[in-house]
Amino acid sequence: QQASRYDLAIAAATCLSATGVISPDDAQRLTGHCHAAIEQCLAHAREHHTDHPMVTTWQWQQGQ
Repeated sequence: QQASRYDLAIAAATCLSATGVISPDDAQRLTGHCHAAIEQCLAHAREHHTDHPMVTTWQWQQGQ
């Protein structure tokens, strides 16, 4: 749930940067923050909710 919101924020930052609404630097900062937050969510999920679909999907995407 939480991580998919960050995915949306990353998409929004990319779009805003591409259309010149925000600077590429700002977009990169925002994206970096989101990636860090997603990592935190996933670390927590892997520890506490190993069977959660998002964790298994993410691990599958990572080729683990």
